[in-house]
Amino acid sequence: MDRRQLRSIVADLTDRRATVLDDVELPSCRTDVDHVVVAPNGVWIVDVMACTGSVELREVGGFFRTEHRLHVDGRDRTTALDTLVWQRAAVDELLGRELPTAAGTPVHTALVLLDGDRDVPDAPLQVDDHRVCSRSDLGELVAGPGPLSVDAVAAIVEVLRAEQGGRDAIDLTDRARPVVGADAVRALLG
Repeated sequence: MDRRQLRSIVADLTDRRATVLDDVELPSCRTDVDHVVVAPNGVWIVDVMACTGSVELREVGGFFRTEHRLHVDGRDRTTALDTLVWQRAAVDELLGRELPTAAGTPVHTALVLLDGDRDVPDAPLQVDDHRVCSRSDLGELVAGPGPLSVDAVAAIVEVLRAEQGGRDAIDLTDRARPVVGADAVRALLG
């Protein structure tokens, strides 16, 4: 997903009460986090995967132990979700260490599938505690209400910006912008 597309979706659907950071480096993380969105309903760790075929959730295992596996284009892509697990742990650890008042902040994960929106069910798939969704579904998820005030969002963003040296963060917050209703959001998505 193009960074501008993600920012546009998030800005429009959160009434500009969110911030998007790209390529966030965390000390206890093996790879950069593609996108982090800090919104009133929490922190969203977003990874993007291109797909051209079907998307399905399969149950595998035996009688006593079953697990859910994500299959995209006929291949098992569950490892993409495993990456989100340790990225979320790194964000939790950073917030707990650098901003104790943010302890317990909801940290969500989402895998956005591109060019495969037609194969993703209307509601995002839930695999364990990860969301697998289209770009428009991501906007809806991020736009949900939540416990974070504008000041709390700003404090969390500052902690994340400090970790990445302040580079490539776009603050979408704008307290003066009027609230956009659900009908206007649907119109934006076409």
